[in-house]
Amino acid sequence: MTRGTAYLITNKYIMSTQEFNGDMYLDGKGKDMIDCLDRSNCLKTFKTEIYKFNKENFDYNEELFYPEELSYFLNLKGEENSYTLEMTDKNYFDKFFSDWTFWKNISNKNVTIKTRDNIILTLKPKEQIAINFGKSAGHKITKPKPIKNDFVSTSTSIGLMEGRVTRIDSSGDGVYIDVGGDDELIEEFVCYEDII
Repeated sequence: MTRGTAYLITNKYIMSTQEFNGDMYLDGKGKDMIDCLDRSNCLKTFKTEIYKFNKENFDYNEELFYPEELSYFLNLKGEENSYTLEMTDKNYFDKFFSDWTFWKNISNKNVTIKTRDNIILTLKPKEQIAINFGKSAGHKITKPKPIKNDFVSTSTSIGLMEGRVTRIDSSGDGVYIDVGGDDELIEEFVCYEDII
């Protein structure tokens, strides 16, 4: 059984979930967990999303949420605008334990993650990451999807293309942006995975 736990990093504490036991890999229910975190921009929506995820997938009756001091998981010393999360062979099974850990950062600081294989990953505010057994090989960072009027950019064969989002594609694969100058604006499609 592949297990998974979600963590919401706030400015004041970290809210962790009950460990969900079964199919929590990225091609299974882990994908649903990533979608839950994508929609979680505050503690209230995080709890709503996790309650819904639990009801649809596990229907556990026990407590689903466990608040922890930031210092339990993070090193708060160091750079002013950054926290550090270290996953080591020594601490992984005591602190994290799950096969997959799913992290969403809604704090106003970057979180530097040092994995068990000594790889450094940066989780910026509003980003999320899924990590397999504390190692970088299985990780997946996802950025929040842009909404209407957000400013985005993408790399093209002729250089950088930037523009404001005019609408979300109905297929869910990307957005349309206005590019050009005041004289002439054209609408271009950009896939989510091509946004930088």
